[in-house]
Amino acid sequence: MSRYFATAAIVQAAPGYRELRITICEQGKADDVALIAVRPMYDTPDVLAAFGWRLVGSLEYVAGPNEERAEVEPCEPADHGGAEALRDAVRREIRARTRARLLVDSSARHFQPVLLGGDHSADPIGWTFVAGVNHDRGHGWVTSTGTVSRGPRIATRADAARSVRHEYMTQMTEARIEEADDSAAYA
Repeated sequence: MSRYFATAAIVQAAPGYRELRITICEQGKADDVALIAVRPMYDTPDVLAAFGWRLVGSLEYVAGPNEERAEVEPCEPADHGGAEALRDAVRREIRARTRARLLVDSSARHFQPVLLGGDHSADPIGWTFVAGVNHDRGHGWVTSTGTVSRGPRIATRADAARSVRHEYMTQMTEARIEEADDSAAYA
C-alpha cells in the first residue's frame, strides 16, 4: 500500500497576503499528488478532511522550514457544511483565476482576495491580481461571480479592490430590484 505524506506551511503568497499551503506527496515519487491553498484561518486537519485525506498519527512541527508534516491516507471527503463551503470557496477561486487568465491576461498573477467583512471574512467577493509586464503592468480584478475587469489596467491594488466592491454592490442592488419586481408581479 502506498504511503502519503502531507506538508503544511503558512507562506507569503504575494505582498501582504499569506495562505496555508498543503502539499501531499506519495513516498518515492517526485511529483505532488495534491496542492491545496487556502486562507490561513483554517486548521490543517480540517482542510485535509474536506479534500479527502485523514491524518495517520499527528502533525509534527519542523522548526527549520517552519512547517508541519504528517503521514496521511485517502478517505471519503468530509460531508459537513463547513467542508462543502471550503471546497466551494476553493472552486470559486480556481474559476476566478482561470477566467482572469483566459479573458483578461494570461500573465495574471499574485491574486489576493477582496473581503467584504474584513480580514476574518471567510468568503471573498472577488480577487485582485497583477497583469502585464514593464510599462504595461497594472492591476485587474475578477468577482466571485465571474465578472472580470475589461478596461485598461488599474494603477493600484487598492483601486482594483474598490472596483470589486463597487461591482459587488451593483450586483446586490440589481438582485434586490429584480427580487422586488418578482414579488410585485405575484402580489
